[in-house]
Amino acid sequence: MADTAETDRIEKIIAAVKKASQGDYAVRLDISEDNDLLNSLAADVNELTGNLSKRAAANRQLKKAFLNRDRLLRNIFEQTSYPIWISDAKGTLIHINQACCDMLNIQPDEVIGNYNILKDNIIEEQGCLSLVKSVFEEGKTTEFSIEYDSSRLTSLHLARRNVTILDVTISPVKDGSGTITNAIIVHHDITRRTQLEEELEYFRFSIERATDAVFWLDCTGLITYVNEQACRSLGYTREELQALYLWDIDPDYPEARWISTWEEDAAAEQRLIKTWHRHKNGTLLPVEISTNHIKLGDKEYHVAYVLDITERIEAERLLHESDLKLKDAQKMAGLGYWGWDVGTGNVEWSDETYKIFELDPKEFRPQLDSIMALSPWPEDNSRDQEIM
Repeated sequence: MADTAETDRIEKIIAAVKKASQGDYAVRLDISEDNDLLNSLAADVNELTGNLSKRAAANRQLKKAFLNRDRLLRNIFEQTSYPIWISDAKGTLIHINQACCDMLNIQPDEVIGNYNILKDNIIEEQGCLSLVKSVFEEGKTTEFSIEYDSSRLTSLHLARRNVTILDVTISPVKDGSGTITNAIIVHHDITRRTQLEEELEYFRFSIERATDAVFWLDCTGLITYVNEQACRSLGYTREELQALYLWDIDPDYPEARWISTWEEDAAAEQRLIKTWHRHKNGTLLPVEISTNHIKLGDKEYHVAYVLDITERIEAERLLHESDLKLKDAQKMAGLGYWGWDVGTGNVEWSDETYKIFELDPKEFRPQLDSIMALSPWPEDNSRDQEIM
């Protein structure tokens, strides 16, 4: 009987070990009160299966954590708004997210396994291939900008053309031994930004070359920007002018007036005023200013386009003097003149013409036939009518 019992215990121990070797760690052997070798062996098997069970549970948790992390990384990769794709160690595209497909106007099956960044002729033509190679050969991270027209790609035919200006960042991925296994490529579409920068550059160029002086002033009256003409007209450098306030160059606009009229000028949006600007040497220059009030984000500015009207005032003065001299000459000679605007039909008489015909300019309005009606030679009227 004892031999049969021991044989039975041995068979149970062997069966438990077999199950444990097959991954079943739930078996437990009964331990008798006898302190013999079989009891010790059964206890060791129970301890072993218990430890294996704990380790298996830990492995399951670890596997679950890895799966969750992998799922999270995939979701981040797929759902991020940043256009990203991943290559293998030889530069071939193996993963691409939807944001990248949308930006480049491509389908995943067009490029996965088919596109290789190291064989891209567009990148090579724009002098960026050596930077790309440095990622795969030296493990460097690189950045560059490129004008990309997909229709010019020779290594791959794409169904839809896409023309984009891209900022490109390429980073290597290494394993534990430092071997490069992949590369991550991130794109940023800078087409619109580049266009805006070009438009801004055109704007700056046109403003800088404008014949009118241009001043930008903030709400404190500080001059925040001037163009080249503003500097030339007042004899200051740009740095000097942009350290001044309006009242430093305009004696008609002391600080108190600026503060009191800022809101009023802002509401008006656009105004045309005449004032004086003080040159660096102290000379006062007559100017005509067209002002606009603008808002840029949370900041407001007055933009002033300033025209030096010194020559205009001098021309008006000379014209006025000439007009006075003409009137004096007509008065002394007893001569008058009249003019007819063919387009409008308006007739204008000089003061001396009214005097010659003894008419009051306040009461008499000359017409085209007034001269003929008042002419002392009525026989000439028909001829004059034909001429007119």
